[in-house]
Amino acid sequence: MDFCDEWLHKSPHAKRYRIGVCVSYTEEDFIKYLNEWIFPDEQSFFIETLENIQVEKDIPETYKNCEWFNF
Repeated sequence: MDFCDEWLHKSPHAKRYRIGVCVSYTEEDFIKYLNEWIFPDEQSFFIETLENIQVEKDIPETYKNCEWFNF
């Protein structure tokens, strides 16, 4: 949650994601943040997009206990 609550709003490195009082970013931007700032020695990469997840009950059983972000 540091990405959302702190880094996007306060880091000078995240300035390009700020639009007025809002922020705009993609899952690729989040992966880039992980790779550059959090885990530079352990590269993260995008695995899968789950389509049409409208409510928590739509999450496949495989992912029920995972933290998730709706981009």
